[in-house]
Amino acid sequence: MPVVSRALESRWHQRKSVLNFMAAMENAVHAKSYSNIFMTYLKPEDISQLFDWGETNPHLQQLLAYIVGYYEALDRLVYQRNYGSRERAPFAFDQALWQAMTASVFLESCLFYSGFYYPLYFYGQGRLMQAGEIINLILRDESIHGLYIGNLAQERYRQFPPQLQTALYNWAVELLDRLYQEEAALAAELYDPVGLSADVQIFLRYNANKALMNLGFDPLYPSEAVNPVVLNGLNTQTKTMDNFSMKGNGYQKIRSEALQDEDFVFHRTRVSP
Repeated sequence: MPVVSRALESRWHQRKSVLNFMAAMENAVHAKSYSNIFMTYLKPEDISQLFDWGETNPHLQQLLAYIVGYYEALDRLVYQRNYGSRERAPFAFDQALWQAMTASVFLESCLFYSGFYYPLYFYGQGRLMQAGEIINLILRDESIHGLYIGNLAQERYRQFPPQLQTALYNWAVELLDRLYQEEAALAAELYDPVGLSADVQIFLRYNANKALMNLGFDPLYPSEAVNPVVLNGLNTQTKTMDNFSMKGNGYQKIRSEALQDEDFVFHRTRVSP
């Protein structure tokens, strides 16, 4: 988010503010929420082992390399624009910005979700509700992040000539396929022991299509039925707050009706002396 924000022209100060707010949510709220879940269920030594696993897992590291590489390429161009030579090929900067936005959408709208399949699987059954509620609230933010940056990317994409649009679309599809292969292999490693890897990969393809739609493209993978229990856990609608439910996660609108002239006509009954 900060890289994309830095790349936008100064005239887009409101967009920069929105992106910086999203970055703050990622770093200050989401990250702490994950840590809270970890500290609730795991011992400190188990958490350390998980971080070590993440830093050495080849599939996870390859995914990071794909995504972060486009952020770094854009950041170099931002530095050159601000402090170096301003001479560059037409659309080179906008193309790098669009590619970084596309990588961000693939991360926020596709890769992010499959890692939460298992807690959503329990949450949709009414189990692990507190952890599931935290993840559900985070997913509400992530869905907006993917949609917002996707809209910014669509705006840039429409400025490119048709031949470049075709080349960038082919690049996006190729990148998504590489990300899918790595994420599917990672899902098999994580979910084979509990017999859910095939379901997770269906969910991954479902979210990959959602990511493409956020970018203004048609779905790439065939439509498949996602586990309805997980879709139930994925439901981000505002939940009712009452005496029998968990904490409410939003505001409820009061039911009201417009005032009419007749509301101010008061009929008094005469009382006999």
